[in-house]
Amino acid sequence: MVNKHLPPFLKPRSQEKTFDHPERRSKPRSNSPSSSESQEGKLTIGESFSRRMFPSRVLIYALCTIAFTGMYIGGDIHWLQWATTCLIGLGWPHIVYFYYTRTQQNGYHAERRVFGMDAFLCGLSLAWVEFHILPSIGLTNTIVTAFVMLCGLRGLIWFLLSCIAGMGVGVLLHGFHVNQTLSLWGLLASLPLIVVSPIVLGLNTFQLGLKLSQQKQEFQRLSRTDHLSQLWNRRHWITTLDHALERFHRYNTSATIAILDIDFFKDINDQYGHLAGDKAISTIGHIINGSIRKVDTACRYGGEEFALLMPDTNESQALTVAERLRASVAKRTMEAPVINSSEKEPSNGISHFSMTVSIGVSAVNGDFTSVNDWIKAADSALYQSKSSGRNQVTLWQPKPSSKQRTKNYYPLSHNTDDLTHPSTSANPPS
Repeated sequence: MVNKHLPPFLKPRSQEKTFDHPERRSKPRSNSPSSSESQEGKLTIGESFSRRMFPSRVLIYALCTIAFTGMYIGGDIHWLQWATTCLIGLGWPHIVYFYYTRTQQNGYHAERRVFGMDAFLCGLSLAWVEFHILPSIGLTNTIVTAFVMLCGLRGLIWFLLSCIAGMGVGVLLHGFHVNQTLSLWGLLASLPLIVVSPIVLGLNTFQLGLKLSQQKQEFQRLSRTDHLSQLWNRRHWITTLDHALERFHRYNTSATIAILDIDFFKDINDQYGHLAGDKAISTIGHIINGSIRKVDTACRYGGEEFALLMPDTNESQALTVAERLRASVAKRTMEAPVINSSEKEPSNGISHFSMTVSIGVSAVNGDFTSVNDWIKAADSALYQSKSSGRNQVTLWQPKPSSKQRTKNYYPLSHNTDDLTHPSTSANPPS
């Protein structure tokens, strides 16, 4: 049993926070080192952060090296100080990058360990330059800001402990000296660190915020989209429908909805398999997307049902759109692999089938007090299409005095009797 109170650097790697990348989830892993996507099955939070920080870390450590070199000029500096400064300033960022990309030590806690080492080197460097004011402020401010970005205010404690440990090692190696004599070279060499480091960290924060905003927008889009049909989902459509009804009551603007249902969809699943049913739903979604305007809102209402909202559209225009959708679906022929060859005569193991849809249309009415009333009216028209033979469009008529509240709209150039069941053929029609 793992102790929950262990410090981050002692916790096992299995507890590191990771999330599956949506584009890599379905891709098999490969042993090829040339493909970066195949080398990593998961994208870790720490890895992503460290890759974004690598150019900034290289630049900041290079500026620190320049600042410390300016402090060393004209002084009696031991060769060990020069070697340590160059090793830390020019080598440490690349060691961190190698630590992530080669040894695959990825994760949020691993990045915290790296920042802990940054704080340790910060304390060591402060003792190494004898606590000169300008380079000490520039380096400390940069590391503290990066710590707060990664760990929040609690990171300050982790920074102080690591920095004090680094100072202790530096004092043991170099002795405790405080030198506030600042030469012209030291001043000029420290200015780039003080000026450039906040700009670099600010750009990193801006890029991170921009990326998070883009991901948020993408997640919102995915949460409102049906994956199979690539149409809006029911929740988003209901919200849009509610706004359309509110506009009607306020501004008396016209709007019409249509509800589509695939005829004999269960038979398609039973005869050709559920993959064929999924393909049918995807095909109808593609047909709907290609037949409506940008201002229209289409969704997969549920199962084999689809819904369409057409703002600023009267009944006649809506019937034209619905009939065009019905005819487009009836003309489409799809392929499906044979499941039971004794019942079919396929060509090379492939069966061809067509499908039809029944549609109910309802224009907005002043008697509708909620979207449920509007949807019930379209459902009533859809039920009439189903009960009257399927493969047709029915318009709901809001006439309380009439016994027949629906008006059937039949296509004049199409024989609906031949399309009441998914048809099969060995070859696609010419």
